[in-house]
Amino acid sequence: MRFNIKNWQDKHIIKESKLKEIDFKDKSAFDKYQAKHKMRSTTKVNVAGKDTTAGEASGKEKEASGKSAHASKLTPQQKKSVVSDTIKQLAFNGHIDPSVAKLSRIYVSGMSHEDAKAELKTQINYDPDGKGVSKYIQKQSEKEVNRILDNMYAGKYDDYINDKNIRSSRKDDWVVDPEVDKRIKKNGEKKDAEKKAKEKEYWADYEKRQSAEKAEKLKNRTPKEIEKAKTQFKFSDSAYESPKEYRDNVKVELQKTYDLDKVDPDRLQQMIDGADEYFHGEARSAEKAGRRAKTTSAKNFANYIEQYFDEDGIEPKNESVASRSTRIQEAKMYRTIQELKGLEKK
Repeated sequence: MRFNIKNWQDKHIIKESKLKEIDFKDKSAFDKYQAKHKMRSTTKVNVAGKDTTAGEASGKEKEASGKSAHASKLTPQQKKSVVSDTIKQLAFNGHIDPSVAKLSRIYVSGMSHEDAKAELKTQINYDPDGKGVSKYIQKQSEKEVNRILDNMYAGKYDDYINDKNIRSSRKDDWVVDPEVDKRIKKNGEKKDAEKKAKEKEYWADYEKRQSAEKAEKLKNRTPKEIEKAKTQFKFSDSAYESPKEYRDNVKVELQKTYDLDKVDPDRLQQMIDGADEYFHGEARSAEKAGRRAKTTSAKNFANYIEQYFDEDGIEPKNESVASRSTRIQEAKMYRTIQELKGLEKK
């Protein structure tokens, strides 16, 4: 009797088709069964509660490079879901960003531009909820989706698709082509670098214009305004650092009592920055409490710094201990009063 290969294949296929519903409690159980029966790679199985194929479960579907094999296209159901959801977003909400995120699933699958456009045409469902969409909205939606798809394949949205929030939102039903994924990352990094360069250029130009405007204002000040700027400064939420001429005047005030040449310049700078931080904090507290921030005189600013001098043991040039102590106490009282005022408004 001659061996009939067709009969054998039919019998084998019928036998294996019955395995579509078979469940394996774990990978070990599947491996034991696979070693005896040698299921085809396309046979559907369930391993530890997860639906998969025999090929994927056994790990045989690997590329030569060792990477997992990826389908070049989404399944018809995935494509239909992606496209109809996108049309729905555009037709009713007009949101482009979610549409890019959804269509990017087709893009990263490795599907060609032509195939993607053809798939869009066959799978578009303008009215998934049966609400009745006009032909005008249908045409506009199709035009918009195709425009987005064209821009996507041109790499325009690669930085958006490469965004960690979009990438992390991918689910198991994303079919990702590894080569396309590499290209998206590369293009995304390039576009991000271009964007950062433009932002850097913009802010550099902005700071340059701000400096020019500030210089112009300083140039046109009256003598009275110049003198006032030296002796008074109003801290606020945005004004957190006292200007140079004000600081220089504070040093003049301190020089009357102390020999600043004997004070370490870096330490003195720390003291001035500390005073800035304190008075800026007071101004912010006042603004939050609905009060107007008071102007800080150079004298009060200098008195505050004297507390640091006292802590560091820096002695005055020629002054009685009583006079120096009085000023320090005044500075501490001023600070306490401001803190109490802040508490009253809370």
